Amino acid sequence: MGKDPEEKEDEKLTEELMKKLDEQPFYENKLEWADDPETETVFVTALENFELPSGREIEEGKAYEVTAELAEKLIGIGEREEGFVRHGFKCPKCKEIMREEKEPYECLNPNCNRKKLNPIHPHSAPEVEEALRNNYRFMSVRESIQKNKTPIVYMYVGDQWIKEGVEGFVKEKAAQLRPHSRSRLRSEVFKNIVEKSQVPQKRLGAPKEKVVVENGVLDLSHNPLELGDHDPDLKATSKVNARWNPDAEAPKFEKLVSNLFPREKDRERIQKLLGTALVTEKLHKKGAVIVGPTDSGKSTFAKIIRGVLGDDSVESESLSDLATTRWAGIALLDSKLNIAYEMTSGRIGNGLNELKKILAGEETKVEDKGTPKIEIKPYTEHLYCANQTPQVERQAQAFWRRWFVIETRDSIPKEEQDPDIVDKILENEREGVLNWMVEGYLKFKENGNKFTHPQNWTDSRSLWLGWGDSIQRFIEDCIEEGPREKYTPSLVYDLYLEYCHARPRLEPGSQRNLTSRIKRMVPFASYSNKYRFEGDSKDRVQKRGFKGIHINVGKLGTPLSDRLSSDLGKKEGERRVKSGKVMTKRYEGPVPNLPSDTYVVTEKFKHGDKIFEEGEKITDDGDLSESMEGAIEKAVERGYAEKLESSGGGGGGEDDRSLAQKDKVRRLYEIVRELQDEHELGALLSAVKSEAEAEAISPGFVDEFVEMEKEKGRILTHEDGEYVEVVDH
Repeated sequence: MGKDPEEKEDEKLTEELMKKLDEQPFYENKLEWADDPETETVFVTALENFELPSGREIEEGKAYEVTAELAEKLIGIGEREEGFVRHGFKCPKCKEIMREEKEPYECLNPNCNRKKLNPIHPHSAPEVEEALRNNYRFMSVRESIQKNKTPIVYMYVGDQWIKEGVEGFVKEKAAQLRPHSRSRLRSEVFKNIVEKSQVPQKRLGAPKEKVVVENGVLDLSHNPLELGDHDPDLKATSKVNARWNPDAEAPKFEKLVSNLFPREKDRERIQKLLGTALVTEKLHKKGAVIVGPTDSGKSTFAKIIRGVLGDDSVESESLSDLATTRWAGIALLDSKLNIAYEMTSGRIGNGLNELKKILAGEETKVEDKGTPKIEIKPYTEHLYCANQTPQVERQAQAFWRRWFVIETRDSIPKEEQDPDIVDKILENEREGVLNWMVEGYLKFKENGNKFTHPQNWTDSRSLWLGWGDSIQRFIEDCIEEGPREKYTPSLVYDLYLEYCHARPRLEPGSQRNLTSRIKRMVPFASYSNKYRFEGDSKDRVQKRGFKGIHINVGKLGTPLSDRLSSDLGKKEGERRVKSGKVMTKRYEGPVPNLPSDTYVVTEKFKHGDKIFEEGEKITDDGDLSESMEGAIEKAVERGYAEKLESSGGGGGGEDDRSLAQKDKVRRLYEIVRELQDEHELGALLSAVKSEAEAEAISPGFVDEFVEMEKEKGRILTHEDGEYVEVVDH
């Protein structure tokens, strides 16, 4: 006897549902559903055992996450003890199943008055935790599990383990499984998952030469290379954002590389270094800094590399943060590459020993806010781009040996630039760029895990310092060791200004900053207030100054230095070096007049053991101690002293300001313009002073600037001077 047609249709539907059940609950990349706003997922609990076409089993009492569309069909199967429920309770007395989200007061069977019902769906914290672990894979770092600290927890998604947002995800799913539950239950669920999925930190990461790519796991240890399936047991915590295709090419990218790095040695260095970023072990102790002018293509190259490796495998921590900031190191966990499109030009400062350890891949302790410290061996490679390198002291060989400093070509003319080149290469040559990196790794490996063309540490240092700010470049280019020579700070500053004038793109700094940087950066420079310099007569004058340095005036690059390079100029230069006199007071040249600042005491005050009487004059010729300079500034601010008009030539007008003063005025105008857009009334004067003080411009100078420019109609003040505004004519 044949089956009823409706029964056949139900059976066919059941087979289709079985097929979907064989796919959805066991799908590894369920986060794709979460990213799709049109896809809603729910958990359903099986009321009976099902054997699926693949041989897998759906077990009675277990919860499975499926799409809402499939869940609706599954829940509609059967009205008795079969099929699925989203939420439900079962009467232990009459076996009635109640498909209710909240527990009924009593059994809904009119013939039964049982009040205590058994939940079918996961109800307690251990049940919810078990349901989540049945649907997702979790992995917690054992060393990070400490009381009152947030542990590091990973979740497997599709083809790699990720750690961002796992706690929030777990609690969200717990609330979905157990609606109307308290936060305490959700926190307990997360805690249980952490405790039951512990893995030692050293076991994280795929084996050294296994690289997770979009279409599998590339094994670099085999020849020829092999591509395997994705495997959660590899514990791979980073992935390359490209497919492996051994036949792919990248002609546009390789042309860009050839144009960007004119020297073949540099091209080979950068290819091998980026090739080693693919593996999970630091095979050398190098990082790379690409230096060159704006619009040379540095950041374009870096963006392409980032696009191939993928945002999940690339970080952007600055050198100074890695060296000095407490939280920066944790970013290197799971990162293949750390890229900065533009290095900050400030000082790296302390912590360089820590930075050297990171570059070498040595064990280092890292932590995130709210998490405990853990010890890692970072395998991250480092690539930085710079128009101007950060300030670094003249370190020992160990620091400079850590770097490849690679120069680019000149800027690309605007008409030759392609603003879409990054998108074009990533769209058409992504797989070919990956092949270029793989080739770099294999070359490095064939050479015994060594670079074919190592860079001498002195070349690295020279290139780094040569692409620094004006002070750093002056120190590198012009200051040499000269044990018997002495220079006053003002003479050094004049020579430095000559150097900057010959290079219009360099912004000169202040004399104080120059003096401080030489003391800090030049190991053979001695500085004291007890050195004696020859005066115009036979008297010897005791002044502050440098000893142990020689300034090579032949490298200043100005007509003045050309004269000094002549026989007559050399003699005059040597005489003036010995006398400690300011060179620009004798020669007319590109350096403007630099008068001394003179102050008159208007009311007696004391600094240290010295008492300054009313009417006494104080001259600041650049040789005063920092303490004394600060005392003068405070005396002016409090009305104990006044600054006299400049006496260094001319009529005392605006054009007679020293270069340092003009730089301060120019910078103050820039600061006010930058800040005045933040308030309707203009720039907050206290904020201007704060910004100025960071650049060694005193609050007193700011007040004087405001008053002078206000009188000339260039500055407006509002709210009794609380706000200032530039008047642009």
